[in-house]
Amino acid sequence: MPSRVRMFANPPAPTLGGPMTSSSQPPSRNTPAVRTLVVTTSLSPQANELWEATCRHGAEVLIVGSSREDPLRQAQPVATYLPLREWDGGRGLIWRHLQGLRSVIRRFAPDIVHVNGELWSWTVQQLLHMKLPIVAHGAENLWLHGGGLEQQIRRNLVGRAVHLSSGYASWNHAGRAHIDNTAPPGFPTIVLPAIIPPHAFRDAHWRGPNGRESEQSILLVGRLVALKGFDIAIRAAAILGEHFDLRVRICGQGPEEAALRALARTLDVRVDFLGQASAADLAEEMSRNSILVQPSRSTPDNVEQFGRSVAEGMTVGIPCVVSDSGELPQVVGMDPIAIFAEGDHVDLARRLEPLLHEPVRLRQLSETQSELSAAWDPSHAGAEMLEFWSRVLLWSGER
Repeated sequence: MPSRVRMFANPPAPTLGGPMTSSSQPPSRNTPAVRTLVVTTSLSPQANELWEATCRHGAEVLIVGSSREDPLRQAQPVATYLPLREWDGGRGLIWRHLQGLRSVIRRFAPDIVHVNGELWSWTVQQLLHMKLPIVAHGAENLWLHGGGLEQQIRRNLVGRAVHLSSGYASWNHAGRAHIDNTAPPGFPTIVLPAIIPPHAFRDAHWRGPNGRESEQSILLVGRLVALKGFDIAIRAAAILGEHFDLRVRICGQGPEEAALRALARTLDVRVDFLGQASAADLAEEMSRNSILVQPSRSTPDNVEQFGRSVAEGMTVGIPCVVSDSGELPQVVGMDPIAIFAEGDHVDLARRLEPLLHEPVRLRQLSETQSELSAAWDPSHAGAEMLEFWSRVLLWSGER
């Protein structure tokens, strides 16, 4: 089957429902389906399952991203993908500029432009005067970090974007709350991650807790940096090791690996450093460990904005225990059984001990969190986003 991912120096107007070619003609506008151009942060299929899901619910979607990465190919894509050349001003997704984006938007003539990016990002700011419903999809939950001048610039850009856009999608509840307090009444908002757990995590299934006489394992997933708090989990494991045959397994790489290895040796905790893993390998790893811990710690400039590894773990079914940093408590449904005070390894050990001691408690937590994970299933998430786009169009038409 021919891929829908095509490279064009001067992209033609694409047609949804078939591969893009130089002879493509705009589709009929007689259909009531929402026609959306999504500016994505990655052209990887794993990063675009939400938009694919909206297509399956009736939307027509063109996904535009950077040609600097080689787009991975899906077996049966529903959306159309268009790579553009990118200029990066040095701040990653904040200052990125996709060359020819506005020209593509004019030729595609979408009902909505949905940008995966912060309200103050260059991509959002450059599109606000196109006289189209513009939606930003941001992850920010700290709006006053950085120096005074940076805060003032961000505040002005956010105010401008909210005034000129037609809706806001947030990865977290704090982000939506800020916009709800800033925007006029009725301004459409939604809390939904832009990247939902890919199929590898929906295909894997937690195998259940080991018996009390068997080795128990704590899984940590993420970049090995101080903000992830993996040292807190190792310290908690040192306490639990007095009562359990316990092992810590870490999926990820980063500059803190040497320090974490030294801490494990000092505390006599068995830690396996597994390195970076593919989605399929990570899902398999999640399926065979006892529990996943996300012990993130906050700083004045950094708070957990979502918790993708936790959402992926909950999708697999592995019970997850998280710190109370940022959005993490919301991800696990504000369940006190699954939340500990960030930075407090004693509190973490206290939360883990009854779960590891009684397998039935682990199973109960797995079942509760698996039900919550339905919010990120494509069938549900796609319908939620499509309903949000309908509200955006209604709001835009009433302005």
